[in-house]
Amino acid sequence: MSGRGHLDAATGEYRIERTVYLGDDDSSSLIYFVSYFRYMAEGDQDFFDALGQPVMKHIDTGQSCPTVSSNCDFISPARAGDTIVQTVRISGPSRTSFRCEHEFSIDGTTVARGSVVRVWVDLTTMKPEPLPDWVRSATYRDPTAADA
Repeated sequence: MSGRGHLDAATGEYRIERTVYLGDDDSSSLIYFVSYFRYMAEGDQDFFDALGQPVMKHIDTGQSCPTVSSNCDFISPARAGDTIVQTVRISGPSRTSFRCEHEFSIDGTTVARGSVVRVWVDLTTMKPEPLPDWVRSATYRDPTAADA
């Protein structure tokens, strides 16, 4: 999946266009709910790559940001053959955690919305550590905000 998205440097928003394939759906021919969680995990990894921060680079240095919470709301149907635009944004960084927000749309209509909360940890001790500067600098910047 890597390399298919576009990073908007001004806002920090990452967009991916993906096709829903047979196998991403269930017996009702609708996208299977688990597929969105896989899309979010893949989207986060691709987003980090686009930021010049490949996940494997951090794992090799003994750090990573595992998921501690995730959710997804399913708003409208998506089916095999549909093209989904996935938008990913980092929000709400605290001292050791941040949220990756995901919105999925087809032809401008939102079909699902979810988020993944990640904590920056030392992989040896599994203890939280302060977020690296690259996470904070990648936080979404709303172009319509008053200070934009």
